[in-house]
Amino acid sequence: MLTLTPQMQVIYSLLKNKKSLTAKEIGHTLHIFPNAVYRSIKYLIRYGFVAREGTYPVRFVAQEPKEAIELFTNEIHEDLAGLFVSDDRETHQHFNISFVTTRKDLLDKTNADLRKAEKEADIIVSGLEVPAETMLANKQAIDRGVRLRVIVQNLDEVKKEMLGNWRKNGIEIKYFSLMKARLFIFDAKTVYITSYNPKEKEEANGVRFNYPPVARMMHEFFKQKWKRAKSI
Repeated sequence: MLTLTPQMQVIYSLLKNKKSLTAKEIGHTLHIFPNAVYRSIKYLIRYGFVAREGTYPVRFVAQEPKEAIELFTNEIHEDLAGLFVSDDRETHQHFNISFVTTRKDLLDKTNADLRKAEKEADIIVSGLEVPAETMLANKQAIDRGVRLRVIVQNLDEVKKEMLGNWRKNGIEIKYFSLMKARLFIFDAKTVYITSYNPKEKEEANGVRFNYPPVARMMHEFFKQKWKRAKSI
């Protein structure tokens, strides 16, 4: 994944202000050794921020931000696929994305995905009371053998009666401090990432990714939070 060091940022800014420079010229201007320039330039070229020009001495030019972003996006997509894909069939899977606009929209869509879940559902929510339809979807999933783990992040919103019903239905529950986001992960294949604003409780702007590499990455994030979360 992309991490631009301060030195890389300075080199890119320098090239943006010049037509082209050699590694020696960059090093002389910034008072750094040419081998350090080459290490940074190699990374910047890979992610599309800089391009080579000519043969010897090779000159380097900055790419326009739009071109760099497009190349960077493609590179990240390949990185994710290479990091998480274990089944060759997934390599050809489309990056399926849709949008969520309200909490009701989120509940309707996540209920539908929960009904399809086979092994596990990992959820980070506000703690607001959920409708009977969602409670039913939760119970039906657990009855099918789905492990359902929920992290709530606003104990002020949690009603004891609802908490008791969740436990009675077999939901595992923990508390973690405010993360200002809602997260739903189903079978480490589908993930919802949406906003959570305590002042605008019915808002839930976000996205649904039906793409295992992204879902697995967020599943690892959830497991880290689950380990640190407190039982309630």
